[in-house]
Amino acid sequence: MDYAELFCRSNYSFLQGASHPTELVERAHGLGYTALAITDEASVAGAVQAHVAAKSLGLKLLIGAQFTSADFSGRISVLATSRTGYAQLSHVITQTRRREAKGQYRLHRQDLESGLTECLVIWLPDANDSPTDHHRCATWLKALFDDRLYIACTLLLRGTDAIWRDHLHTLAALHRLRITASSDVLMHRRSRKPLADTLTAIRHGLPLSQCGRRFTPNAEQHLRNRLRLARLYPPEMLATSVEIANRCHFSLDELRYEYPD
Repeated sequence: MDYAELFCRSNYSFLQGASHPTELVERAHGLGYTALAITDEASVAGAVQAHVAAKSLGLKLLIGAQFTSADFSGRISVLATSRTGYAQLSHVITQTRRREAKGQYRLHRQDLESGLTECLVIWLPDANDSPTDHHRCATWLKALFDDRLYIACTLLLRGTDAIWRDHLHTLAALHRLRITASSDVLMHRRSRKPLADTLTAIRHGLPLSQCGRRFTPNAEQHLRNRLRLARLYPPEMLATSVEIANRCHFSLDELRYEYPD
C-alpha cells in the first residue's frame, strides 16, 4: 500500500523533533514512502537540507509548515502546492513570527483568512477539546478551504484509538471532509524516543524524573513501516495521503534569485 507522511517535525522544530531532515528523508525512502512532507512548526528552515537529500534519492518532498493557535482546536499542516503557494506560506510564517520574540510565533484567524489559495490544509484536531469545539472549528476551516481541507487521523496504539477514529469519521461525514492517515512524526526511528523525552524535559524546564505524562506514552511517533500502517488504518485513509501528495507540485528547484525592479 502506498503512503505519504504529511505531518513531520524535524529538529528545526526546536525542542520537539528528534531527527535531522536528512534522516527523515532517508528513512522515508528506505520504507518505500510515496512522499514525505517536512512540516516544522511555523518554519521551513529544514526544507533545504530535506530537498537536497530527497533529490539525491528520488523521493518526492512536500514543503509545508504546521501551526497551533488559540483560535482553533489542535494543529494544522499547511502544504504548498505551487510556487505561489510557497510564497503565501512564507508570508504567513513571517507575519506570525513578527508578532512575538525570537523563537516564538502567534497565528491569528486573519492569517488564514487573508489568503492561502494555493495551499492544502490538513487539520489534526486536539482530542482533549470537546466535540463542540471540533465541529465549530471544522465549520470555519471548511468555509475557508473547502476541498483543500482534510482531517488527519493519528492512531498511536493508545487505549482511545477506536473511539477517536469513530469520532473523526462522524466529524468528516457531517462536514464533508476527507480523512488521511498520519503518524504525527517526531523522529525517524523509534530508537530516538529517549532523545525526544530529553527534549521534552528541557522544553518544560524539568528533570526527566518529574515529566510524567508530559512524555508521549510510547514511541509510535516515528516513520512506521507501511505494512504496519496498513494494519492500523483503512485503505482509503492511506490512499488519501497519496492523493494529497499528488496535488502538491512545488519544488525548491523552482526558486531563483530575482533582482528587484
